[in-house]
Amino acid sequence: MLVFRRVGDAWYALSAVMEGSLRIASSEQVSAFSAEAVRSLIDRHKPERVVYLMPGSSAITRVVELPSGTDEERLGALELIAEAQLPSNIAEYRRGYGLLPERSGSDHHAGLICGWIGERPTQKLLLAGRDGVASEAVALMWLLDPNASDALAVIADPEQGAISIGAMRDHRPFVRAVRETPGDASAWEGVVQRTLAESGLQATDLEWSGGPSGPRLALDESSLARLAARTTGGSLSDRGWLARYGPLIGAALAVTGRTPTGNLFALLDEAPKPRLNPAQRVAVALADRRIAVAALIVGLLLCFAVPVLAVWARASVLAEKVAQSMPQEQGMEDPGAAERMVRLRGVMYDELSSKRWPVMKMLSDIAGTMPVGVQAENISISGGDRITLRGVAQSSAQANDFISRLTESGVFRVEPGRREITARGTEFDLSLIVVQPFATPTNLEDFRTETLAVRLYGEEGAEMVRAAMEAGAVSQTPAGRGGTTGRGGAAGTGTSREPTFQGGSRAEQAEPVPEPISADAIAKMDRAETMREFGARFRASGRDDLDSAVKSRLQDEIAQLRQRLQEISQQGGR
Repeated sequence: MLVFRRVGDAWYALSAVMEGSLRIASSEQVSAFSAEAVRSLIDRHKPERVVYLMPGSSAITRVVELPSGTDEERLGALELIAEAQLPSNIAEYRRGYGLLPERSGSDHHAGLICGWIGERPTQKLLLAGRDGVASEAVALMWLLDPNASDALAVIADPEQGAISIGAMRDHRPFVRAVRETPGDASAWEGVVQRTLAESGLQATDLEWSGGPSGPRLALDESSLARLAARTTGGSLSDRGWLARYGPLIGAALAVTGRTPTGNLFALLDEAPKPRLNPAQRVAVALADRRIAVAALIVGLLLCFAVPVLAVWARASVLAEKVAQSMPQEQGMEDPGAAERMVRLRGVMYDELSSKRWPVMKMLSDIAGTMPVGVQAENISISGGDRITLRGVAQSSAQANDFISRLTESGVFRVEPGRREITARGTEFDLSLIVVQPFATPTNLEDFRTETLAVRLYGEEGAEMVRAAMEAGAVSQTPAGRGGTTGRGGAAGTGTSREPTFQGGSRAEQAEPVPEPISADAIAKMDRAETMREFGARFRASGRDDLDSAVKSRLQDEIAQLRQRLQEISQQGGR
């Protein structure tokens, strides 16, 4: 921290830091008429706190006896006492209160209240939030030995006519600050002695520090010895140095010590500016008529400009979209295809300006154009008008049929990607460009008039599948997953379906895994055998405890049996 004290035409400054004991880093002197010199000193040391000491006679200072309690409770009591006992014309930011150091093992507690009644100690040097002012009389109390029965520290300044006293009388703290009429050296000595006598203090054997002119400091031997033990650096043995910087040491000990000093060393010369939230700052600014009129004009301009800017921004985005789409269409064989595509996109953007992007409708369109034998494994809708689809078909012809149906739907334009023939079939990737998201496709599969079973097995085969499911040969739900279908209830209930549940563990209810069957054996089966084997494998494939090899084998056999059913249906056999 950094402490300043003005003496005549000079500022005395002391820089100190608490490191177990108070280390005095530097003691300097700058001109009192140069604010720049003071600020340069502050910038060089970069202190966390700056305190300016004023003459003790510029403040009202009193000792207050306090009851036992926590530090917080005693500080709260001191705040109320300061408000009640100090003159009402002293502003709140010029009132201070804080606790005093206590004697070891003592149950006596005391504090100080202080009211600043003088002018600021110098030109405008205080910096909000970091700097404060304190009385020299308050700083003297931290030079004393609190364990001594009697201790005394006195500052006498003949030029200011100010006398500040800090003392311990029978272990009780005492502080006083008076202003007397300055006189010659001999007369001033008598004034000081009379003031000490009026305060009940014996000071005949005091040793004064300082010259015949300027402030002088007197400190009892016990307090001086304790001060030397509590500080490092400085020149305490130099009486002239001690007279100039002694009060600054007291202030540094108070601010960096453990005793809660409240705001005794943070008095302000003018009211601090309140911290306003953004809404309060706006309200204060609008209280100015000129600012309010300017804000009104800006608001009206925004009311007219924002819609225009929004339309311009939308038009710019759409124009950029059109410009980006032109190079993608210029490779078309039809010279007018690119222009038609751009127009379609323009229509699409017009529709999207008033409607939402029909994601579910487009997914339904993709599903409706997908022929039997084609499966979509992944559909990704990215930003913009592009949909990525990954799927697998049983044959290349089915994949080509799917692409043709998507193109003919009028909703999408297809950009084929990867195509690979694997053991699963024909795997493919497609990129779908949405051209008319709200168009109604005319080539969608209608599964209400022609069910999936009819498409797979024909009318007769579908009837056989339904009969097999009712007979229990084919379960309507995979094994091990529960369900609400199957035969149940008492005899005579016919084919009514009721929820059934068999007790026991999943292992007891699991469908047995059929033995492998060859393609030659499948080719020799009739319809009944095919349906029976199909149902057994279908139920077993739903088990959760199958390893990948068995599950893959069952799926391959199910596909072969399904193909056999189609062949039987085409041959008209049973």
